[in-house]
Amino acid sequence: MSLEDSMDRFWYEITVNQLRNQQGKCMKDISFNTSMYLDLVKFRGTATVSSIAEDLDISKAAVTMKVNELVKQGLVKKIQSEEDKRINYLEVTGIASEDYEIYYRPLRYAIETIEKKYTQEKIDVFCEVLETLNDCFQNCNKTHSEEL
Repeated sequence: MSLEDSMDRFWYEITVNQLRNQQGKCMKDISFNTSMYLDLVKFRGTATVSSIAEDLDISKAAVTMKVNELVKQGLVKKIQSEEDKRINYLEVTGIASEDYEIYYRPLRYAIETIEKKYTQEKIDVFCEVLETLNDCFQNCNKTHSEEL
């Protein structure tokens, strides 16, 4: 199987998993767009309205509207910065976190399987490959934005 075929299959399986979970037991009462915003908040690290707007290359006003909707739904909470009271960090609430445990079960299973099946040296190479993929996505998106 070629690298391209493997990447296509991987992307397909992620998409199927997301859509299946969206219609299944978890995350069923929220839109796909909302679940993507929750991913941004959950996995970014220190998420703020500004950081998400920058990542998506959209206005802070648009992100603020979506975040306020998520707060109203009880899926996200704002935590005011101790150092700079103008900054609010975003965090997925316990309600949404419970759904994430189900939603990302295949990812957790994959991590456990990889850790059992491969040596640390091979895992390190795999992590390096994933970082290359991340960099390619970031650079491609930045390049595309600059072209527009």
